[in-house]
Amino acid sequence: MNKKALADQKFRPLKKQMQQTFKRIKQAIRADSIPEKRDVDEFNCQVAIMVSYPGFGDKAYPEIISASRILFEHSSKRDLNGIRQALAQILALQKRCHGDLG
Repeated sequence: MNKKALADQKFRPLKKQMQQTFKRIKQAIRADSIPEKRDVDEFNCQVAIMVSYPGFGDKAYPEIISASRILFEHSSKRDLNGIRQALAQILALQKRCHGDLG
């Protein structure tokens, strides 16, 4: 998915797409596999677009950017343990941010 197409979308549809992308990444990890490069690339692109929307957990944006980069770096190295750690960090941020919105 290209960045321009993502930028044209509103936050909520993007969030739903992110959930699907992240689900595929989690499924790969649960199967003790390295996630598909396209899924990790897409997730990082989606994060970059998501953080451009103000008012949706802005305080956590630097942390999610960092965590998604770490996920990308460990995925590039095919480091399954590093990917698991990055995934855990993203899940903790997700839980914290979604708790703040509710």
